[in-house]
Amino acid sequence: MLDLSKVQAIAQSYSPQELFAALVWQRRFNEFCIFSQLRHPNLTNLGTELHQI
Repeated sequence: MLDLSKVQAIAQSYSPQELFAALVWQRRFNEFCIFSQLRHPNLTNLGTELHQI
């Protein structure tokens, strides 16, 4: 579940520009992962494998 106190603390510790840049990079990363999985189905477990490292 979303912890609003954590979100508020993060929002206060970064500038609006930094938060926006982080959101843009997160979206680009997610799009890259989706398109990579479509092009290379054998890499579908790559994300879960990286999280386990």
